[in-house]
Formats: sequence, C-alpha cells, structure tokens
Amino acid sequence: RFPILTAELFRRDGDTYQVDNVLEKGTLSKAGYAKEGPLRIATFFALTYGIGFAGLSSMITHTWLYHRHKLVAQWKQSRTQAEDIHHKLMQAYPEVPDWWYAALFVGMTGIALFTCEYYGYMPWWAVLLAILLAVIFALPVGLIQALTNQQPGLNIITEYVIGYILPGEPIPNVTFKTLGYISMAQAMLFTSDLKLGHYMKVPPRAMFWAQLMGTTIAGTINLVTANWLLNTQPNICNMKLSKDFKCHFANTFYSASVIWGVIAPDLMFGPTSIYNAINYFFLIGFVLPIPFYFLKKAYPNTWMDFVHIPVLLAATGMMPPAKAYHYTNWLALGFAFQFFARRYHSEWHLRFTYVLSAAFDSGVAFMGLLSFFVFGIRGVSFPTWWGNPATDICRLDGYPLMQPNGGLVDPWAPDPMAEDAPQYVFMKPYVAPA
Repeated sequence: RFPILTAELFRRDGDTYQVDNVLEKGTLSKAGYAKEGPLRIATFFALTYGIGFAGLSSMITHTWLYHRHKLVAQWKQSRTQAEDIHHKLMQAYPEVPDWWYAALFVGMTGIALFTCEYYGYMPWWAVLLAILLAVIFALPVGLIQALTNQQPGLNIITEYVIGYILPGEPIPNVTFKTLGYISMAQAMLFTSDLKLGHYMKVPPRAMFWAQLMGTTIAGTINLVTANWLLNTQPNICNMKLSKDFKCHFANTFYSASVIWGVIAPDLMFGPTSIYNAINYFFLIGFVLPIPFYFLKKAYPNTWMDFVHIPVLLAATGMMPPAKAYHYTNWLALGFAFQFFARRYHSEWHLRFTYVLSAAFDSGVAFMGLLSFFVFGIRGVSFPTWWGNPATDICRLDGYPLMQPNGGLVDPWAPDPMAEDAPQYVFMKPYVAPA
C-alpha cells in the first residue's frame, strides 16, 4: 500500500496522515489519535530505524571486543609515553588553557538551560541528559570515526530516549535530539580540526579562536538565512507545492518528529504496534559483532580484518532522504579511488586523491551558492533534457495500490495523480486456468 522508500507518513488505508488531527495545543490528543488511527511508514523507512537500533548496540559491543585493551593501554601510557615528533614541534606554541574549555562549556550549557526553560522548549534536566548522552557516546563514536572516517549518528537514540520520557511532546523531542546529536557531532568535528592543525603546525590558540569564531559566524548566518527563506518563499519545504525548495532533509526531520515526538515510541514501536519487532534489532546489534570477532581471531590477515559491523549498519543512516542511486555513486567513486587507484596507481593516489576530494567538496559548495543566487532566487528552472525531469517508470510506487472493478492498474500508464492525467488504464484481469 505504501512506497518502498519515502519519509512520508500514511494512514492504514494509504492516504496521507493528517498530523493536525492528532494534535491539541502542540501535544498528542488521544481522541484525535483514536479517530485518525495508527501511523504507518514505508517499509524501508521502518527498516532504517531497525538498522539504526542495531548500529547503536553493535557500536558498544564492537568497541569492547576490538579496542578495550588499546583503550586501557593508551589511558595508562598517556602521561608517560614518549612524545612524537609532532608534539615536540608544537611545544613551541603556548597551549590552550583548560579553563578556556571549561568556561566555554559552562557558558554554553547555561545559555542552553536558559533558552530551553524560558521559551518552553524542554525542561532543564533534559538539557543535561542530552549533554550526558553526547559525552557517553563521544568515545565509541570518535574511535570509529578515527579508524573509518564514518560517524554513526545519535539521532535515533536521542529521540528514542526522550520519546519515552516525554511522549506526545514533539518540540521537546526535536530539541533534545538536536542538542544531543549536534553536541557529539560538533565535538568530533572540533577534535578532527584540532588534529589537522596539530599536523599542520598551526598554533593551538589560533585554532581555538578560529573554531569559535567560525562556529559563531556560521551559526548566525544559517539562522538569519533560514528565517529569511521561511518568510519570503511561498510553500517552502512543501514537497507537492514548492517548485525550488523541497527540503528533503527537513521533511525527513519533520516525519521523525511525528514518529518519535507526537506518536511516541510506546505507540509506534510498543507491544500493540505492527512495528514492535523492530526493537529486536537492538539485540541483533549487540550479538552481531561477536562471531566476526572470533572469526577474525581464527583467520587473521584475511578479509575478515575488514569487517566492521557498526560501519556496515550505519550505511543506511542517510536513507531517507538519500536514494539508492546516491549510494551507487558513492560506491563507484569509492571503488575507483580507494581500491583501483590505491592498488594499481598508488603514487598518483598518494599525491592527488585527497586534494581532489577537497576540490570536489569545495566545487559543489561554490556551485551550489552560485546556482542559488544566479538561478534559484530568480525562479529560473533547470532546463529540460534527457535526464530531467526524471520519468517514473513505476507509477504505483508513490501511491496506494488501487484495484477498482477488479482490474489491475497498469504501471506503465500515465501518472494517475497528475493534473492532466487521463482516466486509469487497466490491464486485463488475470484469470487462473481451469
């Protein structure tokens, strides 16, 4: 009844879920929910949450099995181990005092507490709990990111926790999720930039102030730009009505706020829900790294050395809104550079791959900005060519399955939901042989 991969929300009959009908003064209305019925989501969307559950629990098991001895040894040797050449060279610059970090932490936490309490976003204790979750997961997430350059997100665990504590409260849910996730993600970004500055011999205090000022400027510009767009662009983020600003990530964020905040985990994934079995993915994630750990011990120096369960499970973290073709492109580029070029053209790979990667990132960012101000803001549409607009060859993918008069809707017929669509075209009903 539902499309396979989408972040949209549905009723049991396949129609769009009317969230306004289940809300009363910004919280869940039991009467409205009873009338509107249980929420339904696409198959892959539900599976993505299950895989996310498994990824979180596998991260804990994997860290303990593979890295516990290294962590303990590093902790013991951190004060006595011989200094490397980079650290010796960096001693020429004054270090950032610990009280700078402490003052920044206390000050920002105080601002978060005041903002959330004064404006009613969430209780003060929820702010501290979100920060605590970020601190707890900083070590395993940082370890995985350092080894694989992949960062598992905390978006699911944060909305899961606060969804049980404050069910039916969407604003506290998204606030808690954002604070818990972004605190950890920004800590990883800050640490990686400090590491880069360490290798490039940039003075630590200059790195500190560059990060602080950059974050302040970027955050302010993002906030001003978002408010300007919301107030000036009609139908912004409306997937059906907006022409230029469909906001795929924002729509996925909205759907998550309904699932975890409005409906809440107890109704969405509780014992009475059809999605209850997804909770077993937590157990699957805890257990899954164990056999691969012992297989790696039994068969060293084989392909088993490259099996990393948390990274594999975190691969679907961008879906939705990312589609299958995004992953296909990522896989093709990764294979070309990290396998083919690295194995058969190692010298070229060593000299140019990472510079080329930075050029790709910078080019996309620059062209996105240029395209917006030259074409997007003036309402200039992308030209029609052989690849645009995309032709949907699976007409039933986005709509409920319709079987009027016993016929089967022809998937090759024109889009039945289009304004200029003709009447439905039906295939001849299948008749079983006698």
